[in-house]
Amino acid sequence: MKSVRQVFKKKRELQINLIRAIRDLHSLNQVKEFSQYREQYLDLILSVLCTAGVYFFLGWQFFDYLTGRPDLGTLFVLRLTIAGLYIVIYSVYLFTWGKIPIRYFIFFVFYTWAGFSPFISYLTGGLYSPYWIDLLFLLIPWFMMIPFSYKKVALHGFFFILIYFLTLFILIPAPVNWIKILEYTFIFSGMYLIGLIVAIFNNLFSASVYQSEQKIKRSEERFRMFTQNSLDVVWTIEMKNRTFTYISPSVYNLRGYYPHELIGRSIIESLTPSSAEQVELMLAHALDEFNAGKKENLMIGEMEQYTKDGKTVWVEVIASFITDEAGRIVEIMGDSRNITERKRAEQELLRIQDRLQLESQLLQQENLRIQYESLKNQVNPHFLFNSLNVLTSLIRLDPCLAEKFTEQMAKVYRYVLEHRDEDLVTLRSEVDFISSYTFLLEIRFMDKIKIDVKIPDSKMGMSIPPLALQLLIENAVKHNSFSKKQPLVIEIYADDSNYLTMVNNLQKRDMKIEGTGVGLMNITARFRHLTEQPPFFGEKEDQFVARIPLLNGAIK
Repeated sequence: MKSVRQVFKKKRELQINLIRAIRDLHSLNQVKEFSQYREQYLDLILSVLCTAGVYFFLGWQFFDYLTGRPDLGTLFVLRLTIAGLYIVIYSVYLFTWGKIPIRYFIFFVFYTWAGFSPFISYLTGGLYSPYWIDLLFLLIPWFMMIPFSYKKVALHGFFFILIYFLTLFILIPAPVNWIKILEYTFIFSGMYLIGLIVAIFNNLFSASVYQSEQKIKRSEERFRMFTQNSLDVVWTIEMKNRTFTYISPSVYNLRGYYPHELIGRSIIESLTPSSAEQVELMLAHALDEFNAGKKENLMIGEMEQYTKDGKTVWVEVIASFITDEAGRIVEIMGDSRNITERKRAEQELLRIQDRLQLESQLLQQENLRIQYESLKNQVNPHFLFNSLNVLTSLIRLDPCLAEKFTEQMAKVYRYVLEHRDEDLVTLRSEVDFISSYTFLLEIRFMDKIKIDVKIPDSKMGMSIPPLALQLLIENAVKHNSFSKKQPLVIEIYADDSNYLTMVNNLQKRDMKIEGTGVGLMNITARFRHLTEQPPFFGEKEDQFVARIPLLNGAIK
């Protein structure tokens, strides 16, 4: 009984899905752009139909000549008229190119065939003519080749059959062989139903292809607008000669060059000598890891580049290899972000710290407050430009996932813009932000990172500095190596002592990555202005532990 119920349930679901698909297809068929998309190859179909029709009718004439059929002259005139009409139809189409919709010429071809076929059948035996199958040769290409909506195909297919039988019924003298009529009716009804199903599936298939292409076009347009309006520079370089093969228009804002001025030029010549040496060492190390079978080939570094006017800018670069089907490296794709102001801020921060050590306690506290405001302004999450590299790949591989990725990244941007000037945010809003940030990390690193947040609801109303949790997670990602077999596991929880604790397994990278100065030091300095409770960061056995105090919203 249970299995019978399941069968009926599945049957019902199938019926509902079919009805929904037909309804959506009907709505889509009303869209002008989709009609134009379906009919883009009608000119080719018209030429094939006219050519095939001429050879088809003349071929039957030659067959009648070989078999010695009577009324050859009348049949020849009739078939020559049809062939002549097809030639005229195609000639008129060529001379009126674009002035008359091509669908009318298609209708003319098929209705000419449907109108003349019963006369040929009448002259060659009536209901017993071997040429009654002409109508089948008409219906098969109509249902299978003509890319109109399924309703239009079904309606005109019915008219073809109706014209054929009515004309033949009028021409054939009494008495009529009704058994033969019923036999033909059964055959053509079956053919019509099969053709209708084929037309529906053809319509569904073209709708699916059209919608997929529209999604790809929208994704490409978003990517184009993103690269044109973004402050970051997206680029690719040819692996062998290190020359640019693509660079986004935003390079003009960064270095003063237009893209065409850099295409084909080496990336090495755009770097200062020390940065060029650093890049070669970075590439050599990444190639060694790639050849050793390590799939994680992300390269991260800071370098100094020349601008068109001879000055220099500091950029932070994230790059990875692009491989062909055989697994060979063909290009390097990367993203460059201007960090010149941040580098200056870091130097200024160091000077402030040195000065604070020499000043009095009162002056030190005042300067620390000023430094805190500076630190808040310098918080610039690393993931915002790392995500561009992931988005570039997703647009090509999975447009639907790329759209979800863009939505989550927009939430992250919105949070940063809304809260970066605030001293404190609720833990609840920070955790909500971390869920979007975690989605970006999971897509970027593909099951290599696991983040588990276990915070009771009673603690959600407490406060922490904005982006503090994100900086802790980013610090763990930056300084640890991980893979699918050995993922980076991060646990976040709150205890009764009103401290938020983050613990991750310690898997230090083989190559040390230089910090930017806006990580743990930033968090420590910010908490110094908010509370007397200090944060704690340190290694414990094979784990790294970070503990930051939860506040009640009052600033010290």
